[in-house]
Amino acid sequence: MIELKGSAWLDAEGGRMGRWEFDPSSLEAWSFGELFRKLRELTGRSGKLLADYVGVHRAQITRWEQGKSLPRPEHLEAITEFLREHRPARISGELWEEALEQLRRKAGFAQDPLLVEISRCLARWEDPRTAQASREVLRTVRDLFLTLQAADEFVRQRQWEQAMWSLQEAEIRLPSGFSNRMQLEICRRKSFVSYRLLRYDQAMAEAEHTLQLAEKAGDWVSRGDILIFRGDLYRRIGQFERARKDFEEALICYERARLPEGERARARARCYRKRAVTYLFQGWPMRASRELQQAQLALEQARETDGRAIEEEQDKILQVRGWMLLQIGRVDEAISIHVEVVSRLKRHYLQNPGLDPWGMAKALRYLGDAYWAARSYEKAQRSYMEAREICMQIHRDGRDTRLLEALIELGLGRIAMNQGQPTEARDHLVRAARFIRGLRIDSRFPEVLMELANLAWQMKSPQVPGMEMSVQDAIDMARARFREFKNWSYYAQSLILSTEWFLDDIEDDAKPEDWNIVMDLLDELKGLVFDQDRVREMVPEALPGARLVDEIPLLFYHLAIANLLRARLGLRLGWINEAITAFHEAVRAVCPLGDAFLSEIIARIHRLAEHVAPEVRAEIMKNLELWMRTREGWCSRGVFPQGISDGKPPSG
Repeated sequence: MIELKGSAWLDAEGGRMGRWEFDPSSLEAWSFGELFRKLRELTGRSGKLLADYVGVHRAQITRWEQGKSLPRPEHLEAITEFLREHRPARISGELWEEALEQLRRKAGFAQDPLLVEISRCLARWEDPRTAQASREVLRTVRDLFLTLQAADEFVRQRQWEQAMWSLQEAEIRLPSGFSNRMQLEICRRKSFVSYRLLRYDQAMAEAEHTLQLAEKAGDWVSRGDILIFRGDLYRRIGQFERARKDFEEALICYERARLPEGERARARARCYRKRAVTYLFQGWPMRASRELQQAQLALEQARETDGRAIEEEQDKILQVRGWMLLQIGRVDEAISIHVEVVSRLKRHYLQNPGLDPWGMAKALRYLGDAYWAARSYEKAQRSYMEAREICMQIHRDGRDTRLLEALIELGLGRIAMNQGQPTEARDHLVRAARFIRGLRIDSRFPEVLMELANLAWQMKSPQVPGMEMSVQDAIDMARARFREFKNWSYYAQSLILSTEWFLDDIEDDAKPEDWNIVMDLLDELKGLVFDQDRVREMVPEALPGARLVDEIPLLFYHLAIANLLRARLGLRLGWINEAITAFHEAVRAVCPLGDAFLSEIIARIHRLAEHVAPEVRAEIMKNLELWMRTREGWCSRGVFPQGISDGKPPSG
């Protein structure tokens, strides 16, 4: 006799042993194959009939029953339906469902608890007057859940179109007036998949609908999550103020939600970190620094929650901090942070190879940028190449990696140009252009476009390779977007590039009237440096008298470069005193940024001085030595001196 705890299903001859009083513990010792065979035998159906139903060979059924292999999810679903349809009359539906769930668990595919409960309810009704209608409702719910599960599986496999079809099918299956929670879940999934399909308008509409459903349900956690999602979407398309507003509202939602304190603190850290990112996209590192401080404080309060989740958030905060340090010129510190993040991520991936490698690719790209800024070109190249390999891997899995790959190719192109390899640089440039084609609504598009234009100019190409656009049109388009995004650091850089190209064109035929063009650039940059209105527009709570350069320190560097362009033209025109004055102001401008920037400006002055008469070079070097002795006063104040030259050409 084959016995279970407290009862038997069949005796040795297959006779009836009475009603099966199910005890869950009675099946724990059984393997999948043993339970599968016994359930099939109880139905009285042959293995051949089951094989035809599932769509496999009869031998495959035997292998499963002998425990030599386990069925795939789609086969297990078909097996479950077959067994459910052929339930023995002597065993109640509810108890049979318990056995089917045990079968799923032993195969490694435990069903959603809600689906299990629905299946039990389907088998529970005995009253013929209510059973039919009730079963129809529950079958609809079960089918709806299965459709959502299929959509989730497509999402895990990065099959976005198939996921959207499943979600649309679920929406059709959803009865009118049905659960607000179910509508919310479908809309939330649709907004995410629309985003992955780059259908931003549709994603925004679905997000708005989801917010309304969450508010109606009083679900503050879901509302906070979707606000985070919509904020990311606004950030992606360059609407940074709206993004920050959504992150701030999400912060309020999480405070109102009934969450454990540690989980609430982690959500708070995420909101502050994302606000910091929006400021960095606009080139406002000091604002980002303040948000990161809040994020770190919040994370310190979440130490009692899931340790791995805390580590992931800490890694993200560190990455953003490294990015921020690059924007204020603290390159060595940025490298240390990015090296630490990459090391930690590699350790995590070694421990769990199933982790999503997207974060590693981004971390390596950030590290490459930091090495590039430090002029460590070989290390930068290794980091970029490693990031590119990961991108190729996740691109095959369906992830949209175009923007990240474009930034990597630009980094490799800069290195190739620096190493005197124009052909290789052009190849990288063409690949970068191919990646960003069609991404013009992305907030990082103008940055990439400016880099493409600059590399093309260095290669003496009037057109941006891979794009139907002239170099000048590319830089003009990028500058317009920088102004729209209020990214004044990149805006200043685009102005400098245009002026530098102009000086390259007139190098052998400079005229006094060309001076005004350079001075127009210098005047606009001075206006940016000391502008207070733009600060108040961006940050209404800023302290009175705050200047744009207090928020964007790299404007000091851009102003120094503009003065070097002014000195370059002055030397070409023979206006030596004016050139020396411009050199002086370049050194003074960059002093507050520290020795690394100062060394770069001095090196540029030396290169310009190599092409003038010996007596002029001697005069420049004598003044440079004098300025270096007096620079301590400028640097200690940490502010740009207001008493600068008006830049007028010398009379006579």
